[in-house]
Amino acid sequence: MKLDFNDDSSLTVALTGMGVIQALKDDELEGSYVYKRDFSKVASPVNEAEFTFESFSKQLAEKKVNIKSMLVGKNALVVGLSNNAFQDIIFRTKIHPKRKASDLSEDERRSLYDMIKLVISERIQLGGKDQFTDIYGRQGQYTPAMGSNMSEKTCLVCGTRIEKLNLGGGQVYLCPKCQK
Repeated sequence: MKLDFNDDSSLTVALTGMGVIQALKDDELEGSYVYKRDFSKVASPVNEAEFTFESFSKQLAEKKVNIKSMLVGKNALVVGLSNNAFQDIIFRTKIHPKRKASDLSEDERRSLYDMIKLVISERIQLGGKDQFTDIYGRQGQYTPAMGSNMSEKTCLVCGTRIEKLNLGGGQVYLCPKCQK
């Protein structure tokens, strides 16, 4: 969607996968899940002041839930990670998606933190995923290392067949040999 304003500025919104765009009257806002969801208290991985290793590591160490629950969804520690970005991040850090956040070592938490920042930065710099175009028709240049793009393929690192799991209301692709 693209809205052009009288001052020659524009607002563009592009959704892929699940998403919502709503036009609500003031008295309808209180009933909207999107309005009620307060993202202001959730760290953004592109904000150096909000997203610190110390805070991220501490929160991971305290939670006895799988790592996907900590990074994707309504209770995530960070805002803006998609299921696909999550899969790419944990593949590159060699972490199995069913691992409990509290079981990660400090080195694994550091690796996860650094990879979140790297993957988000790469995606932004490359204009998004390669399977999508922006509102101006420019193709994204970021190719994920893991995700649904690896269905029916073998791991680029070790050659093991990629597996698909159902986890946290979605599907996760992983290398059973590389990701422990």
